[in-house]
Amino acid sequence: MFAYNYLENKIEQIVKSRFPEAVTISGLKWHIDEIEYETDLISFIDSQIIIIEAKSGKISDTALRGAPKRLQRDLGELLIEPSVQSLRLKNLLLDLIANPQKSDPIREKLPIDLAKIHKVHRVSVSLEDFATIQANIKNISDTGWLPENFEPCPTFCLGDFQTIFDILEHPVQIIHYIQQRAILEQNVKYLGDELDLLGWYIGTLFNIPDFGDEFSQIMVTGSSEVIDKYYNGKDHGLDVEKPKAKLHSLFEKILIQLEQRKTERWTEVGVILHMFTPDDQKKLASLCL
Repeated sequence: MFAYNYLENKIEQIVKSRFPEAVTISGLKWHIDEIEYETDLISFIDSQIIIIEAKSGKISDTALRGAPKRLQRDLGELLIEPSVQSLRLKNLLLDLIANPQKSDPIREKLPIDLAKIHKVHRVSVSLEDFATIQANIKNISDTGWLPENFEPCPTFCLGDFQTIFDILEHPVQIIHYIQQRAILEQNVKYLGDELDLLGWYIGTLFNIPDFGDEFSQIMVTGSSEVIDKYYNGKDHGLDVEKPKAKLHSLFEKILIQLEQRKTERWTEVGVILHMFTPDDQKKLASLCL
């Protein structure tokens, strides 16, 4: 219980570090038909919701020694079930948003009118680090352990979750990262861990071509080098420049204005700006000068 409370409190603290205005509630109980469910954390940021499942369990020694059934059970509890749970809530919320006339007790439990919500994201955060399995759950699809029609969500260990919020200093970049990570998780085969993906994001904003080949696999292993050097330098007391996402100065100025003014749906505008590749940003900026 201590580890669980620590994880929930730490996640909320990390979210507040970039979204001080965010409203986060924990232990939200809701129903589908007669079945009651509970969501660990749900954050409301502008017109967006982030559903967060927190898992403090660890892979057992038996599973680490290679026992298939125990490994299946552990991965199910720590990686698969949280994703299934968050999808249930996301689908419920999207249905209520699309049908404002539909009544549901959850409406009264939420601190915001669902009519103001336009995007629902979901992530899982664990104390355990599953490395490349965690960064891409679909890598274990050949085992037959994934449920039918399984839709994975980004799953981070706590350390990687905190690193994402530290490196990406513009709040909308975090939302854009989570949004695009979900698309990658479901549609792209890649090899690397979460910090490799973060390093890749810094240079590309996850704007990648459509390969059109179901057997294509992107190798991002080693892309974390710029992040590793930054934190290793800090550990040794060196003055190292923090890596930043590749963003044209004009786009960055717009982001700063959005962050300061925080007009309604400002996060959505910021995310749209990140849908342009770094090269397209330069072309658009040149037309404005």
